[in-house]
Amino acid sequence: MTPVHRSNIPAARTTLIGREDDLARLIATVRDGSCRLITLIGAGGSGKTAIALEAARSQQRELVDGAWFVDLSSLTQTDDVAEACCAALGLTDPARPPLARLVDALAGSDALIVLDNCEHLQSSAAAVANALLDGCPEVRLLTTSREVLGVKGEQVIRVMPLALPQPGGRLEDAASTQLFLARARALRPELVLEGNEAAIADICVRVDGLPLAIELAAANITVMSPAQIARRLSLAHELLPSRDLTRPDRHRTMEAAIAWGHALLDESDTKVFRRLSVFANGWTLAAAERTCAFTEEEAPNVAGSMQRLVERSMIVRDESEPPRFRWLQLLREFASRKLDEAVEREATEQAHVAFYLALAEATYGRPGHAPASAFRVLVEEYPNLHKAAEVATTRGDFISALRCHNGLVPYYRLRDLRSGITAMQSLLKLALPTRARFPLLIVLADFTTLAGDFALAEQAADEAAEIAAERADADWQFYAAGVRGILAGAQGRFDEARLQFEVARKFAEDDETMAWWHANRGLMEYEAGAFENAREHLEEADRLWSDDDPSWFRGQITSRRGSLSVLNADSETGRDLLLRAISWLGSYGAAVELADALIELAAVDATEARPFFAARILGAADALANATGAQLSAVTRQHMEAATSRTRESLGETAFAREWAHGRAMTLDEAVSAVLSGEKGQAPVSSVLDVLTAREREVAKLVAEGLTNPKIAERLEISPGTTRIHVERILRKLGLASRVQVATAVKSETAS
Repeated sequence: MTPVHRSNIPAARTTLIGREDDLARLIATVRDGSCRLITLIGAGGSGKTAIALEAARSQQRELVDGAWFVDLSSLTQTDDVAEACCAALGLTDPARPPLARLVDALAGSDALIVLDNCEHLQSSAAAVANALLDGCPEVRLLTTSREVLGVKGEQVIRVMPLALPQPGGRLEDAASTQLFLARARALRPELVLEGNEAAIADICVRVDGLPLAIELAAANITVMSPAQIARRLSLAHELLPSRDLTRPDRHRTMEAAIAWGHALLDESDTKVFRRLSVFANGWTLAAAERTCAFTEEEAPNVAGSMQRLVERSMIVRDESEPPRFRWLQLLREFASRKLDEAVEREATEQAHVAFYLALAEATYGRPGHAPASAFRVLVEEYPNLHKAAEVATTRGDFISALRCHNGLVPYYRLRDLRSGITAMQSLLKLALPTRARFPLLIVLADFTTLAGDFALAEQAADEAAEIAAERADADWQFYAAGVRGILAGAQGRFDEARLQFEVARKFAEDDETMAWWHANRGLMEYEAGAFENAREHLEEADRLWSDDDPSWFRGQITSRRGSLSVLNADSETGRDLLLRAISWLGSYGAAVELADALIELAAVDATEARPFFAARILGAADALANATGAQLSAVTRQHMEAATSRTRESLGETAFAREWAHGRAMTLDEAVSAVLSGEKGQAPVSSVLDVLTAREREVAKLVAEGLTNPKIAERLEISPGTTRIHVERILRKLGLASRVQVATAVKSETAS
């Protein structure tokens, strides 16, 4: 597997209390590896997620391919678990179905995948688990749910509530009271146990020792005493028919705590609480103020209500700047029901759509030119923007849906091409006026060209050209011809591409359109091998973009200009341009364009006798390109092959493999930082075998002894299929092509 990042497990923010035995058992089971699917079962709020995350943190550095967390809580029953997994792992190949893409990427991986909150997606989660268990023999799965997945080989670990205080026992010995005291003293350090024993014990018993309920109770310690909390909780308990065994566990235990917390809110807070339920994911204070205030009189009260909701753990504030807020899922469901009871859903969702529509259009900017700060907003707010578009579509407000998706074009282009293609296709099925249909066709033609779906791209480009001709609109005719030129060039039909670009040029009306024309014409000429033509066009595009706009498109153009300078024997200028491009592209996380720029920089280092750093950059570039599923251009592939050959020859197999593997292990941010900080002066990697697992090192040494896969399997008492996977992973990690090269690398290192 070659994701951009090795793990996405969030750092712990609080100590896990009272779960030492559960955690030790879980970690031992994960490490054992004999059972590859473990499901944590328990009531809502029992702490399944916290235990799973802590176990994953303990393992993420022991696993070569890391530990990965996939939160399914925000998905609906119609959402795809496989697609959510691909998104979490950074697998963005738009040409493959999500499940096939996931299995292929993880087929040779030693990774732990945590699927959290599976209960509402049981069949979809089970399908993913079955596929990974069958096709990825070294992958381990850890799932949390309220019921078993029903997959063969599944091992169930039941997460029980925390231990309650026992009559006659010491209060502080019970895990539930330990948790209450820890969370309460974090807010009120002066809180003492003496005199509060009975009230604290009563709180823990009334919420059945469920950690989330205990934390909700403890959050009120700033305004109430333990006795007052216990009394309020007692009053709230009558809201729950606790003997109704037909209700889900979480509702028999947690709804009382949630309803009790809700009952503590005043009228203005309850309005904000229920209206916040329309957010798809996190939100800002500005978003809350625009969405939750229906009148000018309500607006000033939203911030205060948010603060009180945070203090009572009704919502969560993340440590970010500016601050963002989010739900705990159980609380969101409760708030959503309250919104329906108040008959406010339509008005609140309408306000939500209006806010995110304005946000999308404010951050969109020119295609390819949204600044990095605006792009980060799109990434952060994507769930809400997407929901706003869906709500608008459901209500028949197709123009608002179109405007939301238009605002997401930069996000789709760099982060989720497949979803962008799906969105454009869905919009084109709606009853939209021609003026709205044309830009959708242009974007669809561009996206499908990038994805390699040339047949669909041709259809979209042809229809766009027909519309442009009928309307006799110069701007439309410019883009229709231009996108056909890009499409022809992508297929290697360079003469046709030039003809289309010349048609487009006739309709260019200003410097902006001419800059776009020169940029794309220059990129096409570069791929055609007409480097002098490419240089002239790219430099003219840069001149027309006179502002110092560090956009991702500008980064792509600057990278190509750097490559051309290197080809023209001006490596100093080429290096400067490539470093500038890498800085710009890195701020967007534009992995495909970054891989290209890194390869070109490595070619410079390989030529200028910096082979250690060149090999490292090449490894990082290879990982980035593979993670996105993108195909490098023919010219870039040639440059990579030449740089790899030159570097391998200079370093020898062993040293090259060390540096290559080190580079492949870098995250995108680490690779960018290494390049920009001039890491080339650092010491070479000491051992190629350090990047292999203990088992892989055993296999590599047996390969060096000349043993076949069946013989290795017999020696290590593993299956031939597992042996084959180990060998394939060794080749991939070390950047080698054959068993002979593995043997040479191992023997060379042993000799040294």
